[in-house]
Amino acid sequence: MPLMFAADVGTGAAPVGLAVLEERELPPGPLDLLDGLGCTRPIDLDVGFGKGRSLVEWSQRGFGGTLLGIELRRGFVEHAARVLARAGASGVRLVRGDFRALVSRFVPDGAVRRCFLHFPDPWWKKRHQKRQVVSGPVVAELGRLLAPGGEVFVQTDVPERAEEFGGAFGAAGLEQVFPSGGAAGENPFGVRSNRELRCIEAGLPVWRMVFRKGPQA
Repeated sequence: MPLMFAADVGTGAAPVGLAVLEERELPPGPLDLLDGLGCTRPIDLDVGFGKGRSLVEWSQRGFGGTLLGIELRRGFVEHAARVLARAGASGVRLVRGDFRALVSRFVPDGAVRRCFLHFPDPWWKKRHQKRQVVSGPVVAELGRLLAPGGEVFVQTDVPERAEEFGGAFGAAGLEQVFPSGGAAGENPFGVRSNRELRCIEAGLPVWRMVFRKGPQA
């Protein structure tokens, strides 16, 4: 499986063991998070990590295991790799690709402790619906991947999206255990994205939600 390291994407630093995988270069069929992608339990996912601040903060929090970050935009992946290298972050692996296509290929079931979805689906026009990450099929696959008691943390600055997310995850059988209702509530995990900080600095409301899979699911 082809790999790049942080030094290979323009840092000029020595490799730090940060693997960056390309979706188009991954083998066809199921993708084993453990044996195929090199993650160690417990596994967290960060979908659409943007410029990578949330990846660094996750590493600094000492959650243990592996954070698998997935981002479609090449420029953001390369920027995040540089940021991680400068921070000396560990336990993070990156995939450049479309999470909507990848999630159904991930195995084994029940392998994921937590999934972070930072401000997904900011578009509201009908023609953008095909680009949505939080859709019925994707949410169902996330539910399959979550371990019993596993969680999805999603936040948005679009109130209509917050309502939609609640309905989508509820329909998949996940219980909402943390609502903030658009108030200036704290991020319950302390893993903040670049966009989240911009919202906080601008005084914009952020809807933060945690959905949890049942212990016997």
